[in-house]
Amino acid sequence: MAELTFGFWRFMCASRYLTSMWVPATAGAFPYHPDPANAAQVRSDVDDRVQRVHFLRNRVAHHEPVHKRNLQSDLDAISDVVDWIDPTLADWMAESSRTASVIATRP
Repeated sequence: MAELTFGFWRFMCASRYLTSMWVPATAGAFPYHPDPANAAQVRSDVDDRVQRVHFLRNRVAHHEPVHKRNLQSDLDAISDVVDWIDPTLADWMAESSRTASVIATRP
């Protein structure tokens, strides 16, 4: 699992895996999603956020400018996914990260 790429996880969110993976197993990885019983909605919401983060990650990895992006929205996407997995972890992430304060100051 540790050697799987971020791209693997991003494309695992694709709609083609709804019945083969999301309904039987994967949606359960997000127990704090607002509608955890609706696997199709969980998959769609996770895909939306992970797709956004994957795009941002690729821009950063290729040293492309991200200063015109809505970085707060990107951070919110990350926070949503983490919160749907474990709200305690999301709280820890928010308290431990300087990202929100850096975004707020826009140096």
